[in-house]
Amino acid sequence: MMPRIASAFLVSFAAALSWAGPSPEDVFWSPPPEAHAGVWWHWMGSQVTREGIVKDLDWMRRMGISEATIFGMCDSTTPWAKRIANVPTGNLRPFSEAWWKLVQFACAEAKTRGIGIGLHNCPGYTCTGGPWIPPRLAMRELVFNVTNAEQISTKPNALFPVYDEDAREFRLPPCAARRTDYRRLGNVDGVEIGHVPMGAFVQPADWDTLGLECDKMNPEAVAFHLDHVFGEMKRHLGNDLPAAGLSFVLLDSYEAGTPTWTPRMREEFQARRGYDCWRFLPILGGFTNRFAAAEITSFRKDWDRTVADLYRDVLFAQMAKRVRAEGLRFANEPYEGPFVPREAAMHVDRLMTEFWYEPNQAFDRVRRYRHADFNTFLRADGMRHNVVEAEAFTGWPTHCAWTETPGLMKACGDHAWLNGVNRFVLHTCPLQPWGDDVKPGVTMGRWGTHFGRNQTWAESGRCWFDYVARAQALLQWGRPSSAKLAVPFPQFAREDGERKVHFLVNDSDAEKPLALAGGGSWFDPVSGTIGAAPKTLAPRQSGFWVAGGKDAGAAPVFDAAVAVMGWTPALGDWTKSADPETKYFSGTRVYRAAFACAAPADAELSLGVVLGATARVVVNGVDCGTAWCAPWKVAVPRAAVRAGANEVVVEVVNVWANRLIGDEQEPADVAFAASPLPAWPDSDVREMMLAYPDWFKDGLAARPSKGRRCFTTWNFFTKDSPLVPSGLVGPVSVAWRR
Repeated sequence: MMPRIASAFLVSFAAALSWAGPSPEDVFWSPPPEAHAGVWWHWMGSQVTREGIVKDLDWMRRMGISEATIFGMCDSTTPWAKRIANVPTGNLRPFSEAWWKLVQFACAEAKTRGIGIGLHNCPGYTCTGGPWIPPRLAMRELVFNVTNAEQISTKPNALFPVYDEDAREFRLPPCAARRTDYRRLGNVDGVEIGHVPMGAFVQPADWDTLGLECDKMNPEAVAFHLDHVFGEMKRHLGNDLPAAGLSFVLLDSYEAGTPTWTPRMREEFQARRGYDCWRFLPILGGFTNRFAAAEITSFRKDWDRTVADLYRDVLFAQMAKRVRAEGLRFANEPYEGPFVPREAAMHVDRLMTEFWYEPNQAFDRVRRYRHADFNTFLRADGMRHNVVEAEAFTGWPTHCAWTETPGLMKACGDHAWLNGVNRFVLHTCPLQPWGDDVKPGVTMGRWGTHFGRNQTWAESGRCWFDYVARAQALLQWGRPSSAKLAVPFPQFAREDGERKVHFLVNDSDAEKPLALAGGGSWFDPVSGTIGAAPKTLAPRQSGFWVAGGKDAGAAPVFDAAVAVMGWTPALGDWTKSADPETKYFSGTRVYRAAFACAAPADAELSLGVVLGATARVVVNGVDCGTAWCAPWKVAVPRAAVRAGANEVVVEVVNVWANRLIGDEQEPADVAFAASPLPAWPDSDVREMMLAYPDWFKDGLAARPSKGRRCFTTWNFFTKDSPLVPSGLVGPVSVAWRR
């Protein structure tokens, strides 16, 4: 006879085995916090206020955004660091006493709203350093045949210039420590070798707040940096950082260059490679004539491997250990640098990559996944890092000039999901320090897709945020699967037991048939509905086929569509209007019409062609949802319809570009100047704001150019820039369900 205790144990064990976690339906209807989007919350230099913090957080809560990562930046990125003069808030500098007080305020306010806060570990977005790093702990490089330190140039081995206010030019900041901190190593076959600070600085930081990057291969240097940063966190937020509202610490993308020395390099090389590197060091200075080609190749390979080992074992391992010791999580984008990405990723709690925005296209530029095999790694890593995040929709001015819409982002985002990403962290949502009358407001200089509370579709865009959360909830459900459906679409699958979730994307410009065998349901993240699969997928349409579970049956059948006529205002493109108020309009315009119905019934309303970001449909006062992408349809429930005449209202929101171009028809009242050219060709206008005008302090009512409606810190346009087609074009029609 089985003992009673053992019997009870087996019953409990069997019950545990039969227990199932949340179903696809559960997470689709109620996405968990980690399925909701996060944002890069760039605090642009001095342009930070308590009012702005509160307003931004309130908007994030309305959109369902679950986390925000604070970056202490320069005033503007041009693409490089630039200060804006005459900022009304004064001379607030990142990581200063006053700045930390605002971080403490933001953490407390975010906590009351259920929003997690993360913090980038240093000023700017790269990498690990700051003004507190002394030269002896900075990234270092070998120098050769230096007999006098005065021979060493103070020009740094750095990637990015910074605007020098005194010289009035962008240039690499001089690094005096390259001369004052020269360390001699000795003489190797007649080649004198020493090492100096590289002069790599955190980026982007204004000229007077620059700091050296710490030596990522030196445990003392990494510990010094982390001790300083966590010391400041605790001094201002308290010893219990999670209780204060902080959730994680970020090490963003690596853009600090490659060092060639660290104080214990010789010992580390010997221990890891099994031989002394000393006699081979001249190779690194180009003195190769004494060596065979095979020796050079072998040594360089061993050298790079040792550097990668040290980055893994010092920077990543040490940072992960310290962050976790404070009760926080370590977030990182380890996709490129002098390390092996998949090795670095093993130390990361929150694995991130990035992808860049290109409108309505699957974006496969080199910066999307910089490391050649990182895309494959993301898929294979799905068990350790079930949630793989991405700095999402990073962009440059040719594509991100207040012209972005949710619909234009869809294809790019869908392909990131196909490649293993299952959580977006949106780039960018700069803190907006001013009141609601200052729009579009502060930008991250020239960079990024414009999210945030000042977007034209900031409120109506909730439909897109809901779509992202529903889709990401399914993409995080279960575990990655190699299962494939016999359909002509790029696809990605998850599974748990007998149920499988297939994400299907039609990335073509043509409608394609969708034939699915076996039982299952179609989960449409755009409409938020679960039902039968459609017979076709429209261009750029995507969705989820969930196999197993209850069969949804046949798709609903609708009668032939009937046109909705008599629109006020008339349908068409606003930019074709002779009226400047319409031609240059940005915001929300309301259309009204009526249609007749013999008896209440479920219906489908098609908007035809919509030139805009979103279109909210209201029938007889009942909100029927907001369309934001093709095929621009909404379901009209029977309860919203009445026999006889029915009123339909459509609220169309376009983008900021047209009003900004309209402003350029007026006299200028803000000083802008052309920004420096980047390393790749652009054809857009790139103008940085030089200073806040004196009249700004008295409010927009005091501005001299009365015809101007907008205020922003970056100008993308001239008076001759092409307008963005906008408006409800139609035809609008309604079809009744049989």
